[in-house]
Amino acid sequence: FEVAISGETQVCEGESSTLTASGGIQYRWSTNATSPTIQVGAGNYSVTITSESGCEKIATYTVEAFPDFEVASTGETQVCEGETSTLTASEGQCYAWNNGVNSRSIDVGVGNYIVTVTNENGCQSTQEVTVTQLASPTLSIANSATCANTLKTYELDIITEADNEIVISNGRLIEGIDGLFRIIEIPVEEDFMITITNTFGCSITELIAAPECDCPDIALPTSNGDFSICEGEELPTLSVNISGEEITINWY
Repeated sequence: FEVAISGETQVCEGESSTLTASGGIQYRWSTNATSPTIQVGAGNYSVTITSESGCEKIATYTVEAFPDFEVASTGETQVCEGETSTLTASEGQCYAWNNGVNSRSIDVGVGNYIVTVTNENGCQSTQEVTVTQLASPTLSIANSATCANTLKTYELDIITEADNEIVISNGRLIEGIDGLFRIIEIPVEEDFMITITNTFGCSITELIAAPECDCPDIALPTSNGDFSICEGEELPTLSVNISGEEITINWY
């Protein structure tokens, strides 16, 4: 009598093949199973098959494992606030990311991402990637923009980390201590833009509006009607009416 075994001859790692023996009425596998069909992984198997007349034959079968398949991904795992990283999985036939994208590469922000790649043999491998956020630089305005005495420029003080790179759109930067910086000689007709970049390469930008540095309105001095005095008389009191704060009056 003729005996045979059918089933997958190659399986992916961790998967199994269904082997089915035929040609007899009783079966005894090398795994000690006694049914015609068994589930097995990679390996060598034999089955003893008994016919109706009591004759026995042995059939053998080999199940091989496909080559190891491991997936990897490339891309930045740390990004600045508001930026994205392009993650690219190893080459395969199909891709499935846990955010629903089925392309090889995805652009993502901060978070945990899992990709399952299927190769040409139908085997699958999974990798998890975590993208974290880098620290952003800090910027605080120590005081509001202040007009210079000439009323042609203005200045302000900022506080940021001492090792940050500072780029200003105009004016002149003067470094202080403990992260205190002063920017002077900013033209009054121009708004001011400052960009701070830290050692991670993360940046922040702030636009500061130019203050009003026009001359204050000052009425003519008054002396209560005393426009002339005689020699030896006491000088009359002169006064002016002004509005606004921190205005200096110089008599001459």
